[in-house]
Order: sequence, then C-alpha cells, then structure tokens
Amino acid sequence: LGGPQIMSPNGVSHQLANDHLSAIAETLQWLSFVPDVRGNPAPVSDIRGIDVIERPIEFTPVAGVPYDPRDLLNGGYVEGQWLSGFFD
Repeated sequence: LGGPQIMSPNGVSHQLANDHLSAIAETLQWLSFVPDVRGNPAPVSDIRGIDVIERPIEFTPVAGVPYDPRDLLNGGYVEGQWLSGFFD
C-alpha cells in the first residue's frame, strides 16, 4: 500500500533495507531492545550515563496552531531554536 516511498516518510515504516539480509539484520537489532519473555524487563535497564531520565520537555503545542506531532515526540527546531520532546 504505497511502498517505501510512502510508508517511510510518513513514519509508518521506521527502517528501510537494501536487501533481505540487511532487513533481517535490522529486525534482529530492533528485537534486541525487546524483552525475551512478556513481562520481563527490557534488556537494557541501566541507562545511567547514557541518557538523562529526568529532563524538561520544551516543545509545547499551541492550541489552534498546526504542528508536526513528531516534534512533540522527537523534539525539533522552532524558529531556529532546538526544543526537546518526549523521546529525543
């Protein structure tokens, strides 16, 4: 339904691969972040020194003004200034 030229830019597909072997490698990489059994903790649970858990979320949508929802999640530039999002 649209192929990679549609599904990747709109965010439905998060990864594109050039061939089947690369696709399998990318899939295994993604699965490495998922618990091996439902209910188990994530494989990487100690992120101290890698990411700051408590941080301000600077991007705030203004009511009635269109915005890119990806900026809320990933952060983005607004009027030339970087504003952090939930998962940046």
